[in-house]
Amino acid sequence: MKVLIFGFGAHGGGFSATKYFLNRGNEVRITDMRSREQLGESLTYFENLGVSTTCGEHQESDFIWADLVIKNPAIKADDMLLTLAKKCATDFSILFASPLVSKIKLITITGTKGKTTTAAMVNHILNKTGHLSMQCGNMGISAFLILEELENRKKNKKPLPEYLICEMSSWQVADVYRMQSKLPEIEIATITNLMEDHLNYYNNINDYLNDKLLMLKFKCKNIVSSNELRPVISKYLKINRSKIISIENTTRKLNDVNPIYYPAYTVCQTLKIRKDVILKNIKSFSGIPHRNEFVRLIGNTIFVNDSAATIPMAVNFSIFNNFQNLPYYLICGGTDKNLHPEPMINALKKSQGIYLLEGSFTREKLIPLLEELKIKYYGPYIEIEEAVESCWKLAKMHNEDTRNQTVFLSPGASSFEYFTNEYDRGNRYKKAVNTIYENEKKQIEEIQV
Repeated sequence: MKVLIFGFGAHGGGFSATKYFLNRGNEVRITDMRSREQLGESLTYFENLGVSTTCGEHQESDFIWADLVIKNPAIKADDMLLTLAKKCATDFSILFASPLVSKIKLITITGTKGKTTTAAMVNHILNKTGHLSMQCGNMGISAFLILEELENRKKNKKPLPEYLICEMSSWQVADVYRMQSKLPEIEIATITNLMEDHLNYYNNINDYLNDKLLMLKFKCKNIVSSNELRPVISKYLKINRSKIISIENTTRKLNDVNPIYYPAYTVCQTLKIRKDVILKNIKSFSGIPHRNEFVRLIGNTIFVNDSAATIPMAVNFSIFNNFQNLPYYLICGGTDKNLHPEPMINALKKSQGIYLLEGSFTREKLIPLLEELKIKYYGPYIEIEEAVESCWKLAKMHNEDTRNQTVFLSPGASSFEYFTNEYDRGNRYKKAVNTIYENEKKQIEEIQV
């Protein structure tokens, strides 16, 4: 099959899509309006594998050539080039069309704010209560990665997850609705809230809302929303408002719970998980565990644990979507998962210092790439504690500056050569940071005495 990736993305957003189709023997082309320099070395990586690329323009011949066009969600649905496509799809439409997904209970989440927290919290509670669950979407986990995982589980005769939590933007919802002939059945469709957003894409907020509401055109067993949106949904679907589960009504008797967790609480209540069990696991939820997790502030230095970033793409996503305005030091590397480091090149280039963890990915891929690009690095370190301490010595030189900086554990690789898993890696990182904090505190106290 001939596949065209329509919009590769400045930080390698099309990397998973390209890799997915290449690995299955398809002929792939990439087209993007950005320049080759903006797209970075990840584009060069695929060119070296024989992928044809067009940068700075789109050519009609590419769309006529393709049997399938994979559309970037940011590209408008009425783009004239799509009229040339024989078939158009997105990562979510491909995922939802898989027979494997029909065996999994879908929980979809959209809204202007709180989508990621809600998805992560629901996923956290489900896994803590013995329900195998996975999540994907805007948090940086491509639906193609999940589909690949599901296919590998089937191949290796491993159980499929019971639940799949899908965080979906308005663009992703609309694309699935318009592109997929058979829509999936949804266990719980959730709309957290609605605020003005993406008005550079939409003509007005009503157009923005209407795209989100398309999620409810799927077959939804349960609908969860804010009270503000219940009358809108009731009118839209021509159903009684009582059939829409209210976030505010479900959580009105909650005490000492951050309101940002109310949508997740409501979803879990709808799944018949006991109130005390939900509240217990909310308390154990420290943001998104091991993903952009704040550890500690020492002076002006913020320590962040992103140990769950086990693929190169996640490193770029985490840094440039959360800490792009702060100087940072990067601790990365580990075990190879048969992935190429290109998607994390921008993060490597812009780091104030790179500290490598030992492992096959580090030795065979990261170090050769860094040396080719003439980027300085330290390590590799077998012990993460040594990497953190060495990194802190450099960061400490700028610790009295007025501007904040970040020490960022975001490996872009697996962990199994030197750690039990990514959680063990993240926990040891946090312990090392807390040791530094206690030592610094002790030194200050001794000076004061």
